[in-house]
Amino acid sequence: MIDQLIDAIGDMAQAAAARLAAIAVIGLVMLVGSGFVLAGIYMALAAQVGPVVSALTIGIVLIVLGLVVAAIWFGKSPTFSQDKPGQTPKAGRTEEDVIIDLLMDAARAGFATGQGDKKAMSQGLERVLQDLHGLGTFDRQRAAEVAVAQAEAAHAAASERAVRDTRDAVEDLVGPETEPFPRDPGMMQK
Repeated sequence: MIDQLIDAIGDMAQAAAARLAAIAVIGLVMLVGSGFVLAGIYMALAAQVGPVVSALTIGIVLIVLGLVVAAIWFGKSPTFSQDKPGQTPKAGRTEEDVIIDLLMDAARAGFATGQGDKKAMSQGLERVLQDLHGLGTFDRQRAAEVAVAQAEAAHAAASERAVRDTRDAVEDLVGPETEPFPRDPGMMQK
């Protein structure tokens, strides 16, 4: 079991390295291509306004683009996020810790299942469910249930309001508790 897990991790690492090498080659080709594009832009600008102004223009544009990208990058990065005052930092396990625990508990539950140990299997599955809860898996389901309940309550309130408004509109047109058409006066007399 452990040997199979080690082999699987090794295969995943080799696949990741191959993917990373392919991405590096693609990035290198794109950088060379962008260099030629910049050279073409520089030559076109240099023919129109001169080499110094062309170099300054391209340099300033690239610096501004780099600063904008850096501002966006650091604005979204959790490393550079600023803590709000009064907010205490979270202590405890990180998401990576919970994922590793989830893998270990799943392996233990699988091993117990293969050995026919029902008690260890059920304990392992309970730990897997706790790990999934730690990752917030069940919070999404509760949020969906709350949203459905709120939508059903809003629908019921809107239906009641529509019935009440319709009844009020009919009473305004006809009058309270009257018949819409008068009866034959001869029918009232005996």
